Amino acid sequence: MQIKSNKLVCFGLVLFMIMTTGIGSADSLSVEQVSQYNVPANAVAVEGNYAYVATDTIAPTDGNGSFSIVDITDPYFATVSGSCSFESPHTNAITVSGNYAYLAGNDSLVIMNITDPSGPKVAGKYSGYAESVDVSGNYAYLVGNDSLVIMNITDPSGPKITGTFMTSSFTYDVAVSDNYAYIAAETGLLIVDITNPSAPTLVGSYKSANENGTVYGVAVSGNYAYVTSGLGLFFVDISNPELPTPVGGIYNGAVFAKDVAISGNYAYVLDEGRRISIVDITYLSWPIITGSYNGIVTDVDAVGNYAYVASESGFTILHVNTTPTSVSYTPAYDNRLRESTPTTVLSSSNYIDIGKLSTTRYRDVMAFNLSGYETTDTIDKATLSLYWYYPASATRTSDTVVEIYRPLEWDPKYVSWRYSASGKSWTNAGGSWYDKNGVSQGITPYASVTFPAGTVPDNKYYEFDVTELVQEYISGESNNTGFLLKAKDENGNYIAFYSSDWANASQRPKLTITPVPSSVDYPPVANAGEDMTATAGSPVIFDGSGSTDDRRIVSYRWNFNTPVGISEANGVTATATYVYAGTYNVTLTVTDGSGQTSTDTLHLVVTPVKSAIYKPTYDNRLRESTPTTVLPNSNYIDIGKLSTTRYRDVMMFDLSDYKPTDTISQATLSLCWYYPAGSTRTSNTVVEIYRPVEWDPKYVSWKNSASGKSWTNAGGSWFDKNGVSQGNTPYASFTVFASTVPDNKYYGFDVTELVQGYISGEYDNTGFFLKAKDENGNYIAFYSSDWANAYQRPRLTITP
Repeated sequence: MQIKSNKLVCFGLVLFMIMTTGIGSADSLSVEQVSQYNVPANAVAVEGNYAYVATDTIAPTDGNGSFSIVDITDPYFATVSGSCSFESPHTNAITVSGNYAYLAGNDSLVIMNITDPSGPKVAGKYSGYAESVDVSGNYAYLVGNDSLVIMNITDPSGPKITGTFMTSSFTYDVAVSDNYAYIAAETGLLIVDITNPSAPTLVGSYKSANENGTVYGVAVSGNYAYVTSGLGLFFVDISNPELPTPVGGIYNGAVFAKDVAISGNYAYVLDEGRRISIVDITYLSWPIITGSYNGIVTDVDAVGNYAYVASESGFTILHVNTTPTSVSYTPAYDNRLRESTPTTVLSSSNYIDIGKLSTTRYRDVMAFNLSGYETTDTIDKATLSLYWYYPASATRTSDTVVEIYRPLEWDPKYVSWRYSASGKSWTNAGGSWYDKNGVSQGITPYASVTFPAGTVPDNKYYEFDVTELVQEYISGESNNTGFLLKAKDENGNYIAFYSSDWANASQRPKLTITPVPSSVDYPPVANAGEDMTATAGSPVIFDGSGSTDDRRIVSYRWNFNTPVGISEANGVTATATYVYAGTYNVTLTVTDGSGQTSTDTLHLVVTPVKSAIYKPTYDNRLRESTPTTVLPNSNYIDIGKLSTTRYRDVMMFDLSDYKPTDTISQATLSLCWYYPAGSTRTSNTVVEIYRPVEWDPKYVSWKNSASGKSWTNAGGSWFDKNGVSQGNTPYASFTVFASTVPDNKYYGFDVTELVQGYISGEYDNTGFFLKAKDENGNYIAFYSSDWANAYQRPRLTITP
C-alpha cells in the first residue's frame, strides 16, 4: 500500500481530518532481523549505502570510542568497510553530511572524515558536551545542557563557534530544516530562526501535554515536526514556524517516548523501556501502532523498509514489512439524518440511528478516508463494524434490515434529511443513493444485516461486507462518498449504534480493510537499465537497482559479453571498460531468496575514441642569416643548414579547451615534407622537438624572443625532456635519411608527454621548438599553416 493524493470526497470539497484522538489499529507488521554486527553500539546514522555506528569502547580500559562504517548495500549481507578509534567516553548521536560524520558526545563533538569508507579518520574536534547534532550547509548545530551552539565547519579540522542561543532549560535533541532549528527541551519544542547563524532568535514554541511540557526527541519531515514526550508521539504543524500547531498524536502508545526517526509513512519511536514502536503515520489524525522490536535499544535510524538499530547486543538491521495484513479506521464523519427535523445538521452525537421511531424515520451517512491507497491496489475484504446498543432490553415490532448504499456527494457541515450540502437539496428527501447495480434509489444494497424483532442489543459488533463498494472507491471507479445507512422497511424498527463521538474507542464504528494476501512467492523482475552509449577505453557504470521482488533479491550477476577484459561481475552496480568499439549485449541476472531468477538485457554501443585535430595558432621561422627578421608568414617551415645559414622554427597550438584534470592517451605532431624536391642531402636530417621558453609571434626571430628581449641563446632557448636548459634529449625526433627525397606525406612526432605537461599545468604552454640535431648540409622544409592546401598543413592530433 502506498500513499497517494486522491481525496475523500463528500461534496466536491476536501474534508480535512479533525479527529485528533481517533486512533486506528492494524495487525502487527513482520519485523525480521537480517544482519547483526556483534559489538555493543550506542549511536547510528544511515546515509546512502552506509551505516555509521559509534561504540563506547574498543577495549575495557582505554576509554576510547570506536567508529565503524558498515556497507549496507545489501542489508542481508552487511559488512564492515572500515573503523577507527577516537578519544571519547560516550557518543550520544551521529549525523552525516557530505564527506563527514559528526559525533555528538559527552565531552566533545568529533568530526570524522568518511571520504574513504575503508579508512575513516578523525578530521577535527570541539571540546564540549553535546547531546545531539544536526548539520546544514557550513554549520553544525549542537544542543546539550541549556544552549544551542552553532559552529562553522567550513574547515572541519578547526570548527569554530559562530553563535549561541540560551534555552534556559536542558536540551535533548535538534533537527534543522530550511532556516530553522527545532530543539527538544525541558520547556518544550523550541523553534529558532537561524537565518543569521551569529544571532539565532526564538520565533515559536510548543509544549507537550505532559506535566512539565518536556520534549525529548524531534524529527522534521515536510511541514510537520514529530516530537516525543512522556505521553507518547505528537505531531506539530510547522508550516508557519512562528505559530506551531498541534495536529494530533498517539497517546499511551509509545509510553514515555524518548526519540523518533521517520521513514516514509512510518515513525520509529524509541521509548524509555529501550524498545521500538513502529507507528503508521499515513494519516496524522489516525496514527496506528503496527509493530515493535524489543531489545536494549539506544538509537535507531530508518530508511525505506529497513530499521538500523544500535543496542547493547550490537548493531542490528531489521527488515520491516510495511504492508499490514489489515488496517482498521474510524470514520472521518458520521452524520444522522432525522425526518422530524429535516434541516437540522446532526454531526455530533454518541450514536447513529436507523429505522422508524413513532412517526419519524432515521438514516445516516458515514465517510472514511481511503487516500492511502493506490488505484492499482486490490483488497481482499472490507468490513464495516457497528456496535449495537439500543433500545436496551426492548424488542421491536418488526425486523430491522440495515442496508448500505452509495450516497451522492454530501458535506458534513450541512448535510441533513433535506440537504446534501449548503444550498443544495437531496434529489430525494432523506438521501439520494445508488445501489449495487448502479440504479438511482435502487433496492439492491451493497451490504445488509438483519436484526430480528425479538432480539435485544447484545453490546457487540455486527459486520457488513462492504468489499465491493470500498474496492470501487479505491480503484477510482466511483468517487469516495462513503456509506448511506437505512432500514429496508422503516416501521417500528428503530435501533441505534455507537458513533465516532462515543467516549469508548473500542465501541466506535470501524472499517477494516484487508489487502489481497501475498502467499505466493513471485519471481523477481530484473532491470538492467536503459540502453547506453560509451566511448572505448572509458569505464561504464551499470545499475540494476531498478530490479524488484516481492520479498528480496539476494544476488545480482552481470555478464558484459566483452571479447577482452572482465566478463562477469556481482553487485547491484558494476563497472566495466570496453577496449574496442562495437555493440554489446549486457545481461543482468537477479536471484531471489528462494532461488528464482530473472534476466534483463541492455544494448551498449561503444564508439571509438574521438581525436581532436588542431592547426597551429602560430608557426614562425628563425633564420640565422637575418637574425632580427620576424618570419611569421610563409608557405613553409624549414630546418637544418643550407649553405652557411641555419634554420629553426617555433610553433604554437591553442590547448585552452582542456582542463588540468584531463588525461590524454596520445598527441601527435604531423608535418608534410615537400622540399628539397628531387634532390638528396649531404647528411641525414634528424628533426628534434624541444620545449621553448616563452616567445611572442609578433617579434620572435633568430636573435629575439619578444619585443626588446633576446633569447638567452641566439637561435632559440629551450628545455629538453629532462628539464635541462639547452639539453640534447628531445621530446620527439624523426630521422630523414640523406638519400631519400620528399614524398609529400605526413611524418608524425610523438609529443604526448610534452602536451600532457601543458594540459596539466606542469608547464606554461610555449608550444614546440623544432631544429635539426646536426645542422650541416641537411636542409629540409615542411608545409606551414599558411599553405593553401589545408590537407598538407601542420596539425596536432590529440586522443583522450
